[in-house]
Amino acid sequence: MPHGGCKAFAERYGQSAVVFVNGPKGRAFRLRGVYARVVEDGRVTVGDRVIKVA
Repeated sequence: MPHGGCKAFAERYGQSAVVFVNGPKGRAFRLRGVYARVVEDGRVTVGDRVIKVA
């Protein structure tokens, strides 16, 4: 099940934003983002490959 937002998200952006990002249009745009951490510094540009590291 996808993450539907949290209290902090609702407090920051408002309840209408929570409803939008969890609705059909918001899910299609994947507006909740990706959880990640940086393991190597550098510049990232459009078209760069990003990989999952165990």
